[in-house]
Amino acid sequence: MKTLNENQKDILNVVLPFVAFWAVMTFFLSTTPNYIKEDKIIEDLPTHVQSPVLEKYGELITKNK
Repeated sequence: MKTLNENQKDILNVVLPFVAFWAVMTFFLSTTPNYIKEDKIIEDLPTHVQSPVLEKYGELITKNK
């Protein structure tokens, strides 16, 4: 098998990192989820419900003012 000369080694030292960088970038860009098209999950936020005891206590405080 032939060995590479210095010029070919210099070219490979430039081309290989460039190709590796774009291979990784292409992988990440192609596997990124599209957040615009995906179905959004509707979250049921619990509503605050006050206990009847606290409700009556609040009425007593507001009546006495």
